[in-house]
Amino acid sequence: MSVILNMKPDLTTSQVHLRSGADAEWAHGLAAVYIGFSIAYAPGMVRWADIRFSHRFADGPAPTWLCGTGHTVACRKDVARTLLAAAISALDLFGLIRLVGNAAQTAAPEHWYPMLMMICGLEVIWAVKHTIWPRAPPPKNAAADQRRSPHLERP
Repeated sequence: MSVILNMKPDLTTSQVHLRSGADAEWAHGLAAVYIGFSIAYAPGMVRWADIRFSHRFADGPAPTWLCGTGHTVACRKDVARTLLAAAISALDLFGLIRLVGNAAQTAAPEHWYPMLMMICGLEVIWAVKHTIWPRAPPPKNAAADQRRSPHLERP
């Protein structure tokens, strides 16, 4: 919920700027995409950072390395999260365009719709790739583990 409240000033600023007669630019579309992806991805990013921070500085458990079916399921969840982010972004873009109501003034943000579709398509391709060829488990020896993730080791 706090993510939504933090994004409200960005949305309000864009609306006020466009209502004052300014032409919409690519930055207004970027703001809509930023809001959508922040709402959809912020909880997972905070969780990811918390796990790594607690492991590094508070003797927490080590982050897990997903492989096989676990990684495939995570990729499919990312597809759903990306579709949600794209839907929020598209609704935000649609709202900004409808708010202005002038097609000539809002031509630039409309170019973000194909970009959102491309992002969703790439995410689906990535998930299908990991469904067909799942990620292999990490190597079992310690030397390979250090090469794979040296930032997880304590100094």
